[in-house]
Amino acid sequence: MGLSYAATVLGDSPNTAWKLNETSGTFADSTANAQTATGHGTLTRAVSTGFSGVGNGVSFGGTVNDYIDIPNNALLTPSTTLTYECWAFHTSFAGFPTMMAQGTAVASPDGLALRASNSGVLQIVLPFSGAVQMTGTATLSTSTWYYIVVTCATSNVWTFYINGTQDKQSTLGLSPPTATSPFDLGVDFNGSRLQPMANGSALCFCCIYPTALSASQVAAHYAARNTATSTGGTTNSSPPGQAVAALAHERNQQRKEQEQPGHRLRLSDYYRRRHG
Repeated sequence: MGLSYAATVLGDSPNTAWKLNETSGTFADSTANAQTATGHGTLTRAVSTGFSGVGNGVSFGGTVNDYIDIPNNALLTPSTTLTYECWAFHTSFAGFPTMMAQGTAVASPDGLALRASNSGVLQIVLPFSGAVQMTGTATLSTSTWYYIVVTCATSNVWTFYINGTQDKQSTLGLSPPTATSPFDLGVDFNGSRLQPMANGSALCFCCIYPTALSASQVAAHYAARNTATSTGGTTNSSPPGQAVAALAHERNQQRKEQEQPGHRLRLSDYYRRRHG
């Protein structure tokens, strides 16, 4: 019993949340902030993560022309604390594949990119200078979905998490980025696009928060990965408005399905919906 993955994420008030589960058109922001993302080049949609709560994502064609971007907005560049969060699947780590990036075409202010090294270790890097700021510890595997998070807390304490568990933490002379170029998914940008995710690599449910998620919040998100629909009771004692809205949306969808012409709700269906 508890909140679905979507409601758990939205309950922690991200500035943006792109599920990337659309089968055509642009990619919606699931928050009320309406930061719509646009796909470019070769994208394959409805790529399953294998986790019912997380759902489907999108894979990339493997070139610098295959990416998703969002016009620059202050919501994408929180000034003091920050979290980048995504589900990522890599077919190769050659070429430093970038998952999420606030790029820039100028040296100052520089941006920030979350990527993997050639050996599959998480890194944060300054896009314009190319300077690596932090490298993780664990080595990711190809052809595996991972839940990946990087946070910047007060006093510039940066932390990597993989599948809900802390991977690396360091205090850096680095604040969240204030660059003004578009925000990219699946590629980096330093005046031109570079370091794309490999052909067949994929992303799902990418979020930006104006806060540093705590270890317990990160663990709760990962734990909800197979929860597709919220059920009676919650694991969040005081969910903010976005979580309440997500729960209301789920229940509204269920009600609409039941109201379709010719629909008859069987007793077994009713029991499952009432009792999970």
